[in-house]
Formats: sequence, C-alpha cells, structure tokens
Amino acid sequence: MSPSKRVEVAVLFLTVVALAATTPASAGPLGTVTFLNTGLEPSASGNARVHVTTMGNGWYFPEGTVSVSCKGLTPGRTYVVEVSPAFVATPVGIANGNGTLTIKSHWQSAFNYLPSSVAVYRDPPVGSNGVLGGWIVWK
Repeated sequence: MSPSKRVEVAVLFLTVVALAATTPASAGPLGTVTFLNTGLEPSASGNARVHVTTMGNGWYFPEGTVSVSCKGLTPGRTYVVEVSPAFVATPVGIANGNGTLTIKSHWQSAFNYLPSSVAVYRDPPVGSNGVLGGWIVWK
C-alpha cells in the first residue's frame, strides 16, 4: 500500500471514530410498524415507532421506547400494547371518545436481541383478542 493510500485510510478511520464518538448514546436503531388489522375491530388502524435507547451490555438486554398511535378503536375500551417476544413492558391505554389511542412507554428486552413485533390487544387479554399487529422494520 502506498504512503498516500495509508494516509487516506487513516483519515477515513479517524473520521469514523470521531463521528461515532459524537453520536448521542440514545441514538440506537429505530423501528417502524404499520399495523395490520385482525378483523376484530374492522375500522381500527395505526402504527408504532420503536426506538432503542440503550443496547445494554453490548447487544444484550436492549431497552428503549415504543410509541403507538391508533384510531378506529372502541371508545372507552382498554387496550394493551405488547412489544415482543417476551419483553418486560406492556403499556396500557384507554381509547378516547373518538376511538383514538396514543401510548408511549418504556420496554426492556428479557433476551439478548431486539424485538420483532408490536401488537395491540383488548384488555384483559383473554382468548383471541388481538386488534392490530405488525412486524418491526428496523432502520
């Protein structure tokens, strides 16, 4: 490798290191979900954003926030939001008078990987009461 090429590689490496050092700790992967309707409440729709705020010990036990926004739900009914698989948070909210629901909550992984889906269930979760669900697309 020529001396000028070594300098170019060194400059590129130092630039990457400098950018990584200035990136805020809260800037982890961001996931989005466009919910699919299960048919239980045909007019329901919505989406979610899943943000990783801490990667834990390396990639082990990450945690973050989930923001869910839904409309067309049954006014006054209580819903549970699940970030899965087997994550520690199950945020609960009540749909307002026009059937909209907005929830923002913290989640923490019980495993060493990122979540794969978000779902909205009627509460209490008995039988097949999933209203909306979808896979997380990580960016």
